[in-house]
Amino acid sequence: TASAVYLAYNKSSTVTGNVFTNMSYSAVILIGNTSSTISNNTITTTGQQGIQLAGAMGNSTISGNVISGANTALVADKGGIRLYGSEFTGTVNITGNTISDSFNGIAIKDGQNIAGKDIHINSNKLGSNSNMGVYHGGTGTLDATENWWGSDTGPAHSSNPLGVGSGATDNVSFRPWYRNVGLTD
Repeated sequence: TASAVYLAYNKSSTVTGNVFTNMSYSAVILIGNTSSTISNNTITTTGQQGIQLAGAMGNSTISGNVISGANTALVADKGGIRLYGSEFTGTVNITGNTISDSFNGIAIKDGQNIAGKDIHINSNKLGSNSNMGVYHGGTGTLDATENWWGSDTGPAHSSNPLGVGSGATDNVSFRPWYRNVGLTD
């Protein structure tokens, strides 16, 4: 199956409590929804991203999902969760997810300008992703503070020379980070 859930231009969308396995493209794609919640799903092995938000997304929450093996095609700007971002109109909170063994944990699509957008990636477990924990292919600073990167030293990045966790690209604000997988320190 290419994608299991594709919801576009709805007033409100909720995708919760599902198990998605071996999707050739994506498990969940939402485009231009006024509000959305994607929570407590298990996503295993996708050819591209596990979850994608695009278009004029209003207030959206992605929380409590367990994603592994996303983006087996190894596309630079795709991962467990992929955001377009430039057209977002509301607050987007990505919190409490565990994303591992994927190419990127979370990715902002190449060329997207998220300056002034209200996007928050916090309290996620992003260890053991092969390319980056958070990949940002656009412009504008992305809030990715208070995440677990797979190491108490934080993400690998040129401004964090001792960091050995899953990496972060430029334009990703990652300080402070959690120093343990339990997200308590």
